[in-house]
Amino acid sequence: MPPKSQRPTRIFHILPDSAASLLALAWHHQELLERVRRFLPEPLGAHCVACIASGPRLALYADTPAWAFQLRFLAPQLLSELRDSAGLAIAAVEVRTTVNTTRPRPSAPPRLPSLRVAELVSGYAAEPADDALAAALHRLGKTLAEQREGRGERGAGESVPEGK
Repeated sequence: MPPKSQRPTRIFHILPDSAASLLALAWHHQELLERVRRFLPEPLGAHCVACIASGPRLALYADTPAWAFQLRFLAPQLLSELRDSAGLAIAAVEVRTTVNTTRPRPSAPPRLPSLRVAELVSGYAAEPADDALAAALHRLGKTLAEQREGRGERGAGESVPEGK
């Protein structure tokens, strides 16, 4: 048995006709997207991320639901402009939203209660008749105070110590 090559086989060698037609289709969609963007107002064009023509229908993809709403609002005007100016034979424009998994949403740091709240939670630990609840409230108050102090934050109404 001959040794296998260490390099993977390129897709163009496996499916030369299919790969070429897929690449041509991708270029066609990109060119169509650029033509569509020319008819869109400036902020909206950047949020129209893809378009696919399928027969008499043109599907436009926006990156968020808010921008998709704007595209839907302009769809009738865009349809007439694409027919008249660009010479495209389109009967309808559909607007969809993409699922964006590449851009993570920025996460805000958790908001911690003030030290005063931590003290109140610890103070309530003495009141309940249930020992398990009292112990849990005491641990919660202690944890909240430690987290707040560890971040160097002060709660509402706390003054800044002198020298800082």
